[in-house]
Amino acid sequence: MLWEKDKLVKALEIDGLEELIQLYKDYDIQTSFVRRDNNFFCVSGCGACCYKPSLHLEVTVFEMIPLAIDLIISGQVNYVLEILNQQGIEQIPCVMYHKTSEDGSQGYCTDYDNRPLICRYFGGAAKVGKYGSRQLVLCKILKEKHKLNQDLLDRLSNLMPFIPHVTPQLRNLNRYIDNGLYPLNQGLKQALEYVLFRMQWLNPDAPEPNDPPVLTPSGGVDIAA
Repeated sequence: MLWEKDKLVKALEIDGLEELIQLYKDYDIQTSFVRRDNNFFCVSGCGACCYKPSLHLEVTVFEMIPLAIDLIISGQVNYVLEILNQQGIEQIPCVMYHKTSEDGSQGYCTDYDNRPLICRYFGGAAKVGKYGSRQLVLCKILKEKHKLNQDLLDRLSNLMPFIPHVTPQLRNLNRYIDNGLYPLNQGLKQALEYVLFRMQWLNPDAPEPNDPPVLTPSGGVDIAA
């Protein structure tokens, strides 16, 4: 059975899933306006925060479900699971990252709209700083780029979503799926397995997930270290 994404989201009947997808959309709308109005953007083509062992990027299984659904709908699930079933996946970068430079510092996410919150936080969120005030989440590259413009950074810290407010929103959307934190690749693997299981329950006559041919993601997933 071929699914349309919106219909599959509803059919899965996962508590809070539609609200999670809307949370991601609202988050991106808010941060895009803030970035545009303040001319504050990541360096074009930079993938430095993505090209690191995925164990440094922790996610919940629930927040990875929109990405898992998109991979299933687009026919990329078998290729991605083939990578994720290997040993040591927490030591490689996110499987959705496609590097465009030899050292991996340049590249892009192959499913940007469905990335988890941790990916949205870099340069697009505020955290509690050392002295209790709001502080913009910045990578080393953005810190260096804007180090002489403290007024801008202070202003952005009050305009960007506040992590202590956003994270509880996420966790309150679903209390049935494990809310523990996992390395990003491991979280995606568990999310894929969870959605595939529920799809089998919805349609017990469907073929096993590994029956269709292996397809290469349109973004060209590259797991080379």
